[in-house]
Amino acid sequence: MFPFLDPPRGEGELGWLAHYRITGVLGEGGMGFVFDAFDTSLHRRVALKVLKPDLASNKSFRDRFEQEARAAAALPDDYIVTIYQVGVEKDVPFLAMKFLYGESLEQRLQRDGRLPPLEILRIGREIALGLSAAHERGLIHRDIKPANLWLETPPPEQGESNRTRLSCEHMYRVKILDFGLARPINDSRRLTATGLIVGTPQYLAPEQARGQPLDHRCDLFSLGIVLYRMATGLLPFDGADTLAQLTALAVAEPRPIEEVASDVPAGLRRLIHQLLARDPAKRPQTARAVAEALRALEKTLSPTAPLPGGQPPQPEPQTHPIRQPVRHTRRHWLLVSGLLGLLIFLGGGLWWWRDRVPQLPSKEAENTATGTDKESIKIGILFSLRGSMAGGGIAAHDAAQLAVDELNRQGGLLNRPVVAIHKDGASDYRKFAAEAEKLITEEHVCALFGTRASVNRKAVKEVVEKHDHLLFYPMQFEGLESSPNIIYLGAAPNQQMLPAVDYMLDQQHKRRLFLVGSDYIFPRAANEILRDYIKNKHPEAQVLGADYIPYGSLDVGKAIELIREKKPDLVLNTINGDANVAFFRELVQAGLHADTTTVLSFSMGENDLSNIGESGVGHYAAWSYFQSLDRPENHAFVRRFQQQFGPRRVISDPMETVYFGIHLWAQAVQAAGSIDPRAVRASLLKGRSFEAPEGSVRIDRNTHYTWRPMRVGRVRPDGQFEIVYDTEWALQPQPFPSTRSRDGWQKFLDDLYSHWGNRWIAEGKK
Repeated sequence: MFPFLDPPRGEGELGWLAHYRITGVLGEGGMGFVFDAFDTSLHRRVALKVLKPDLASNKSFRDRFEQEARAAAALPDDYIVTIYQVGVEKDVPFLAMKFLYGESLEQRLQRDGRLPPLEILRIGREIALGLSAAHERGLIHRDIKPANLWLETPPPEQGESNRTRLSCEHMYRVKILDFGLARPINDSRRLTATGLIVGTPQYLAPEQARGQPLDHRCDLFSLGIVLYRMATGLLPFDGADTLAQLTALAVAEPRPIEEVASDVPAGLRRLIHQLLARDPAKRPQTARAVAEALRALEKTLSPTAPLPGGQPPQPEPQTHPIRQPVRHTRRHWLLVSGLLGLLIFLGGGLWWWRDRVPQLPSKEAENTATGTDKESIKIGILFSLRGSMAGGGIAAHDAAQLAVDELNRQGGLLNRPVVAIHKDGASDYRKFAAEAEKLITEEHVCALFGTRASVNRKAVKEVVEKHDHLLFYPMQFEGLESSPNIIYLGAAPNQQMLPAVDYMLDQQHKRRLFLVGSDYIFPRAANEILRDYIKNKHPEAQVLGADYIPYGSLDVGKAIELIREKKPDLVLNTINGDANVAFFRELVQAGLHADTTTVLSFSMGENDLSNIGESGVGHYAAWSYFQSLDRPENHAFVRRFQQQFGPRRVISDPMETVYFGIHLWAQAVQAAGSIDPRAVRASLLKGRSFEAPEGSVRIDRNTHYTWRPMRVGRVRPDGQFEIVYDTEWALQPQPFPSTRSRDGWQKFLDDLYSHWGNRWIAEGKK
């Protein structure tokens, strides 16, 4: 069937092309085939586009094919399909692209017809951003249509199995395909055969149909047609044949959208008709301007439900799911001004304040702070403000307070103010348990957020289960646990440690490994998981040994000496707290540097780097979030935090996690109409999602864990991380690694607990 392919070498193969194993046909067009293939060199699934052999000898077609590859490869943008390789085999040109799961917008429209307004805005904005990336690099696409727009979903192993429809959570990204007609702006060179129409008639701009000189605004006209079809289910210009279609483009006006679909928002109708202006000068002048207009419409249309990928406005987010629209009238402002003047006259103005370490406000202060005498909603914030874990604990308290302050600026919850009751676990699991008990029984909080180490979570777990309460745990951890009373916000091993090890071994070619950690449940369990995984997945690698530092101790000398002796090229680090500072400093003093003895850390973040200094430069860490993440949502988050707590403050993953955890809780409260822990838990387990600074996160209804991405960062001299690897998609959590049965993992935990004298930390230590 495909004579240009080498014969198959095994079952389930169609054949081979170069080093690509062809397993199926994804599609066929006028110019070529698109195959489902496996890259045997880089071990990844790809889409392999091959020019038909009978066209390969035609220079025009060959130029067009190569133009597509060059154009797309030059556009490193989130909204444009990635090109991996361009090559020629047996005189047949081919290009290997990222394999995209999901479906085309054309398939979606054929199935569903019209789309909801918010989805139209989101899809349109991502198309516009992709076009902007192309236009800013001097390229126009010339064939924007639903068939060339792909709605990319996560791979099946990262999403719901057998998903046949795109979910209402919009768990997809828009990718622009087929740059075969792309060309430099104002370049008159012909890239198609004589007599062929450049583009698809139903989606052409008038100047394109007339063969006039083109610029980037022709793509904007085509985008207008796509938006019109998504909004109405129809084409604005239609004809029985190509000639009739081109005639309609030249002389007809599109039917007003309100006559076809009266429920389309007025702002969207106006924008679409502006894009469909026959005169390019009357259209919006840049794709970036269109994206901003669509973004603005998203905000005005959905103050209660932001879309994943949406950008929060400045300086405060206006699209938070609990925000209620406020109508400001002249009368309202006069009333506010009068009341404000009266307060000033009476000497009001200083309502409340808090110290560097948060303190519990009095009942009167709570009400005054929020400007209401309604009963407040209390939540408990429980981290360490003293001891070895204080650095990260104080920072997490501040991130939690930022989220609470944002809720109150947006009107609170259920028309009531939210108050954070801050308590200190003092880096001691017994203190954590005692404070959790007080928060529930004496302060009557409706949810707990906190603890930064698994030994503390284990202690608080007993308390929340006894009271059938609710704990949100924001720290990456070992997994191996399931509780109906805990929402596990932090990353499980398959969402942090395991893909990070894959990166270091596959991409950095590390082979000699050493394990070091603090001596309590998380590092011990994490290293057991790592040993199993490395043995099964990377048999070429060798774990040379391990050492554990007493929890809270700064004595890292033995670990450093063992590393010098074993000479590993990669140290996997699960040390927690201040001991990280001592470890990295003594590592340098021992002459062990990042270029030869690389450390990959799983609990060291930006707050630790401020104390570690130059000793950490060049080493790596794995998290879902880094402050350096280049997303508009993150830039806004960092700015808000630093405006409130100081421009020199840094933000780490656990801080961002407790921040979005409070907003997820608030979203669930609003949906449930109740603060009761059981009602909130039921609301959360409906698969609720939130557009966090790191990306879209959501609660897995089966495990109570959170879908999160994984990123590897390398420490820069400025105390931030350069992100060198990104999974792009949120990963599905797997609480119990498949290397052992669940009973097998439980036996490991039981043996460890018993060995330590029925505690989750090494005997004799805190």
